[in-house]
Amino acid sequence: MFSKFSVKKPMTVLVGVIIAIVLGVVAFSRMTPDLLPNINLPYAVIITAYPGATPEEVEEEVTRPLEQAMATLDHVEEVTSVSRENASQVMLQLTDDANMDTLTADIREKISSVSGGWGDMVGTPYIMKINPSMMPVTVAALEREGMDNVELTDLLDSELMLKLEGIEGVASVSASGNVQESVTVELRQDRIDDLNRRLKAKLDEKFGDAQKELDEGSKEIEDGLNETKEQQDALEGQKAQLEAGQAQLAQQTGQAQGQLISKKVEIESAKAQISAQLTTMEQNKKQLQDAVDKLKTLQTTLAQLTGQLASLDQGISGLQEGIAGYAALTQQLETLNAQLEALDPDSEEYALVQQQIEAPACGGGGGLCGPGHHGGGGPRKAPGAPGQSGGGGEGPGGREGYGRRRGRGPGEPG
Repeated sequence: MFSKFSVKKPMTVLVGVIIAIVLGVVAFSRMTPDLLPNINLPYAVIITAYPGATPEEVEEEVTRPLEQAMATLDHVEEVTSVSRENASQVMLQLTDDANMDTLTADIREKISSVSGGWGDMVGTPYIMKINPSMMPVTVAALEREGMDNVELTDLLDSELMLKLEGIEGVASVSASGNVQESVTVELRQDRIDDLNRRLKAKLDEKFGDAQKELDEGSKEIEDGLNETKEQQDALEGQKAQLEAGQAQLAQQTGQAQGQLISKKVEIESAKAQISAQLTTMEQNKKQLQDAVDKLKTLQTTLAQLTGQLASLDQGISGLQEGIAGYAALTQQLETLNAQLEALDPDSEEYALVQQQIEAPACGGGGGLCGPGHHGGGGPRKAPGAPGQSGGGGEGPGGREGYGRRRGRGPGEPG
C-alpha cells in the first residue's frame, strides 16, 4: 500500500524524506554525547577498618553484627560480606526501585545502633554507592629512558602525581606497580648461638649472686619473724596476767563492798540500839531522880555510851571515805589501762604504766595499798601512785579488803 502511495504521490514522499533528513541533521548537531552517563546502580558497600585484628575477630565483632542489622532493611535482596585482616566489607544488593538517598540514611541509623558495642580500635564505617563515575577514565603507563623502576617511582610520587591531581576536573589519581627499596638483613645462626651462650653465662652468674642475696635476705626475714612471734607470745602472756589481775581485783572489790555494807548495817543496828538505850535511860532518869548515887552511875554510863556513839560515827565516816577511795582507785586503773592500750608496746612509757598497774606494795610505813585508809600521821601519796598511803592502814588488797583504823594525824581525814 505504501508503494502504491509513493508511486501516486512522489512529491509528498520526497518532501517527507527531506524533512526527516533535516531533522536528523539538526538533532545530530545539537546532541551532547556522554560516554559515561550517571547511572545509579542498586548496590551499596560498607567498609570498616579494624587495625590489628585477625579475620576471625573482624567477622565476629564487626561483619556479623552489620549483616544482621542490614538484613532487616527494606529493598535489600542480598547481603554478602568479606572479612580480612584489618578491614571488613559488607555489600548490599538492592531492588531496582530503591531510593539510594533514603536507603543510605537508613543504613547510617543501623550502623549507629550497632557501633555502640564496638571497641575503640574499630574505625568509622564508610558507605560507598556503586557508580560508573568511580571507574578510572584514563589509564597510562610511565617509562623514561635512563631511569630504573625505583627512580621512576620517585619521579611519579614527587612530581607527576601532584601535577595530575592539580588538574581541574580530576577527582583522584592512583598509582600501581610502584617499587620500594628495602634492605634484607640475614643473621648468622652460629654467631647468634655463640652470643646467646655468652649472655646466658653472664646472666647465670648475675642470677646466682642475686639468688644468694635473696636466700640470705629470706633467712634474715625468717629470723625476724620468729623473734617477732616470740615477742608477741610474751605480750599475750603479759596481757593474760593483766586480765587475771583485773579479775582478781574485781573479785576482791566485790568482797570488800559486801563487807562494808555488812559493817554499815551492824553499825546502824548498834546505833539504833544505843538510841533505844538512851530513850530508856531518859525514861529511867525520871524514875530514879530520888536516887543520887544511882543517877551519878547512870550519868557516867551515859557519857561512856556517848563516846562510843562518836567513835561509831567516826568509823562510819572512815568507811565512806574508803568507798570513795575505792572508786578513785578503779577510775585510775581504767585510765592506766586506756593509756596502756594507746601506747606502743615497745616504748618505755608502756613498761612504766605496766609497772604501775602491777606494783603490789605502797610506800610509807610498810602498809598495804588501799583507797582512803591512812596511817597514824603519815602523809598521803601523790595521785601518780594510786591507792598508796603511809602509816599502817590496810586497803582492799589486805585482810579481805577491810581496813582497821589506827588513828589519824591533825587535820587529816579518818
